[in-house]
Amino acid sequence: MSNWAQGVAEMDAALFTAFGESAVIAGQSAEVVPNTSQDQFGVMAANVTRLSISGSSGVKVRKGDKVTYKSRSYVVADVPEYHDGLISFDLK
Repeated sequence: MSNWAQGVAEMDAALFTAFGESAVIAGQSAEVVPNTSQDQFGVMAANVTRLSISGSSGVKVRKGDKVTYKSRSYVVADVPEYHDGLISFDLK
């Protein structure tokens, strides 16, 4: 593994250690990092929760998968995005 890749892996590990929370995605336990933002839909605004998991977690995320996060049930809203070793997806 290159120095750059090793550095990114260490940074991701630190991120999940500091901000990670437990979730169940499609029946598999995973450590997730949440990001809640407010999106504008015409004249209405809504909070959107996006979760990110490590690509090396072994969890395969698909649109429509059931997610349990903070004792609430959600569904993966769209096709997950894969970027720099992270898998990110919105909940609905």
